[in-house]
Amino acid sequence: MPHSYKSRWAWLRWTGLLLCLVLAGGRAQGQTATGQQFMIMGRVVDAAGQGLPGATILVRGTGLGTATNAEGRYTLSATKPAGDYALVASLVGYKSETQTVALGPGTTVTTDFKLT
Repeated sequence: MPHSYKSRWAWLRWTGLLLCLVLAGGRAQGQTATGQQFMIMGRVVDAAGQGLPGATILVRGTGLGTATNAEGRYTLSATKPAGDYALVASLVGYKSETQTVALGPGTTVTTDFKLT
């Protein structure tokens, strides 16, 4: 089992690096003249309520996303047009969860996820 554990963490590190590179490119190209600044924050936990580090939060269809910190918390801010967006939380070994949030000018939304 130790080999499996190391492989999983290595995969998570490479996935995180790839996600950062994709997001960096997406942010440079994704800003629009009609977009509004918004912020989404929250926490991703397991069934027992423990924070899940390394979980990925993506805004479906936008190329925007982030990963949770050691306590399972995340913050995502960007400039996009107002509207409804689907957030997808995922982590290897857990079932993904999707929630819809309404974003408007200057909106700050707190959205928590429980992955099972």
